[in-house]
Order: sequence, then structure tokens, then C-alpha cells
Amino acid sequence: MRKHITQSLILIGILLNYASMKAEINDFEPIKIACVGNSITFGSGVANREKNAFPQQLQAMLGMQYDVRNFGVSGRTLLKKGDYPYWETETYKNSLLFKPDIVYIKLGTNDSKLQNRIYLNEFEANYMELITNFKKQNGNVRIVMLSPLPSFLNDSASIWNPTIKNRIIPILQKIANKTDVELLDLYQLFIDKEELLPDKIHPSSLGATVIAKRLYENIMQPFNENFDLMDNLKVITIGSNFYGFQQVDFRYKGVDCKIVKPKKSAIGNPWILRARFWAHQPQTDIALLERGFHIA
Repeated sequence: MRKHITQSLILIGILLNYASMKAEINDFEPIKIACVGNSITFGSGVANREKNAFPQQLQAMLGMQYDVRNFGVSGRTLLKKGDYPYWETETYKNSLLFKPDIVYIKLGTNDSKLQNRIYLNEFEANYMELITNFKKQNGNVRIVMLSPLPSFLNDSASIWNPTIKNRIIPILQKIANKTDVELLDLYQLFIDKEELLPDKIHPSSLGATVIAKRLYENIMQPFNENFDLMDNLKVITIGSNFYGFQQVDFRYKGVDCKIVKPKKSAIGNPWILRARFWAHQPQTDIALLERGFHIA
């Protein structure tokens, strides 16, 4: 009799524990990530797109604590006056209704086409409006702009690399400097990886993996949320734009000094000293700033 009672108590305990675990699972709210963009986000040219587009690969890397959605639409522009504006799609409306906690925006590639370049003077204002619209849906949303990948096409009327490099990316850097929005440099990530862009524009599944890994790193890296360099700098400073990051110029004991601060400081508040040729070939500086380093 005592044995049956003991077995019954164990069974009841297991059932109660199962019920508790099920309740916790039902109450669990994953972090929502929206990947907004064009055909590169959608996964055009990627083998088995439904599994291997970079948003899907990012979901696999992050696991069930995150809900990653692909809101990419092929051929779309950031420009409202572009030939195929992202704004006019049902996918855009759905991305807002999703009310994401994190938004990765990868638009601008198709804006480099000949028929769209004439409207690039409106690119900044249109992008700022897009950012504002996501913030209206979630006041705490983290927005990360992704620069266009390089184009290796030779057709100057199509997606044109000089326009991407010399016009669109500088506008993104200007927006990043003016706001709390982050900017990840995918351009430099692919500038020496033409083999990962089989049609010279769209990444292969391996190229999509490169993007997914960079976003995964961006999400998982811990930051010191309570540190701001400006709170500790007790000198008169002048601000400027260092490729999308805030630069401060000041004099210390008669010496001209410069410091560029990241959007968020990495744990330990790391920094490097740029000994000479300030702002020349800044790729490494930008990569470190994205990862929470200060440049001095």
C-alpha cells in the first residue's frame, strides 16, 4: 500500500512539473527580429531559399528564444519615388504589424540604378521616415541599417557600385551619426569575396551564411549599456562624423586629440590608438567601432 502511495505521489509530482514547464513555454515571448530588405534579404539566387536565405540561417543560429521573420521583397527601393518602392508592398505593412524588437534594414541596392539615382537627394529623408515608422510601433526597438553589398556588374545603368560606394553608403553613415541607429558595413565584408556573389549582385547560400554570422555576432555581443564616453570627458569638445560614428575633437594639455565612440561600448570599454594617417583606409577602425571599441 505504501509503495502505491509513493508511486502516486511521484506521478503527481511529474505531472505538476510538466504542467509548470508547459505554462512557462506558453508564457515565453521570443525576441522578434524583422529582416527588411530587397532580393538579397528575400534570398534570390540562394539554393533552397526557404532554408538558406540569411534571415532563415540567422533563425537557425539563434534558436527558439528568437523569432526571425524575412520581410524581403525582390527589386524594391528605399526611395519612395523609385521604380518599385518597398513602401508599396504588403510585406512592408506586415513588418510594421509584427512590431519587432530588432529591425535589420537592407535597402539601397536598387536605388543605385540609373532610373532611381535622380531621386537620391530624397534618400535620407525617406530612410529617416522608415526608421520613425518602426519606432512608432515599438518605442524600444533596436534598428540596425545594413549597407548594400558591392556590385561587380559592368552595366552602369544597372546596380552600380560607384553609386553604392560614393553616394548611398555616405548617406547611411550620415543617418547613423545623427541618430542612435546602428550601421553594419556589409560592403567591406564582401569587397574581396566576389566568388560568393555568383551573378555579381546576389550572395550564394555561403554568402548568406556570411551575413547571418555577422548579424548573429551583432545580436549576441554583450555591451556596457551604462558607459558613455561623453559623461567622462571633462573638456570642451567639437563633434563631427567619422563614417557614421560620433567623433569628438578637443585639446588636452596643449595637444590636439580625437576620439571616436561606438554606438555601444563593449565590455571593458576597449580602445585602440590610431598613431597616424587618421581616417585613411578606415575599414579596420569601422569594424572595431561596430564591435564596441573606441578609436583615439
